[in-house]
Amino acid sequence: LPATMTSNCFGLATSCMAVCVIAVIVSMLCWRRILRMFDHIAEVSGAVSAGDFERRIMLPREGGIVGVMVSRINDAFDAADAYIRESTAAFDHAAQEKYYRRIVLTGMQGAFHRGASTLNNSIDKVRHNMLAAMQRAAVKLESAVKDALNALQDSSQQLSKTSGVLSGVADDGS
Repeated sequence: LPATMTSNCFGLATSCMAVCVIAVIVSMLCWRRILRMFDHIAEVSGAVSAGDFERRIMLPREGGIVGVMVSRINDAFDAADAYIRESTAAFDHAAQEKYYRRIVLTGMQGAFHRGASTLNNSIDKVRHNMLAAMQRAAVKLESAVKDALNALQDSSQQLSKTSGVLSGVADDGS
């Protein structure tokens, strides 16, 4: 082979090797970036599953399908956070016999909406049952007071008769 051809082939091979080395280095850097991103997602997801609903996956430079995925994961965290905060607030109020505080359904979808609606209906039923129990207790109290008043009136009448009899006996004896 002529020297120029050999030199050109060697130069081409060297260029190809350089491109391959650069491609491997770039691939390794991208892989490390992907691994850091997955570590962050795993760490935040673990914290949220342990109850730390203040955490969110923060990957602001990610776009495309990764950005959409991160946004949807954070949306799921937001939905669970809202459900827990709302239901806790509503039941804290119900425990204090304040039944007006309902779970806000705005923005809740699917199982979150169905669950929140069920809990709101349950609070309404508890309120209704409490009112019905209070009405039954009021009716019983009214009946007991009437019975006591009737018994007192009967006793008063009996005492009046007895007093009249005693007064008559006293008059006859004097």
